[in-house]
Amino acid sequence: MQRRGSQATITGTWVNSFDITDDLKKPKKVSADELAALSPLERFKLTHQSIRRNWNVSAIFPNPHVIKAYQYPDTDKSTARFSWSVPDLANLRVFCGQEFGWPIDTVDSKLLPVVRAVSRGFQAQTRIDGYFTSYNDNIKYAKIRSKRLKAVVNDIKGLKKPRKHEHD
Repeated sequence: MQRRGSQATITGTWVNSFDITDDLKKPKKVSADELAALSPLERFKLTHQSIRRNWNVSAIFPNPHVIKAYQYPDTDKSTARFSWSVPDLANLRVFCGQEFGWPIDTVDSKLLPVVRAVSRGFQAQTRIDGYFTSYNDNIKYAKIRSKRLKAVVNDIKGLKKPRKHEHD
């Protein structure tokens, strides 16, 4: 039994999951009919042409395993009621050490903030990113090119540039 729609549904998901005019230097107008007529490989190349000119994409794009994952998502079939519990830190340390090759200090720096948050309780449903707000991973964000957008972001961050007065 197919759980999540047909090939057309999957293709529709891919088509609708991005805007083909994003980041194109000269956006092209493409109708839905034209998009539907393209093969998945042609659609991929069209939507990513501003990022790289020559893509080395497999002739079997999209991979049948990806299609199967859409059609038959791997989910827990258990009907048992879900319950929260504190993570098994000892076994997680062993797993992270064996599978990722992490030393114990790295494992602890990643897991202990989560364990502390879990032990505080589950009064409210939170998002996973809330557990990592104090984690410094040296993320580099893309440079903002738009002057107006940069001004808005700086304003939000509290980095307002002093405005020049006409009398100065």
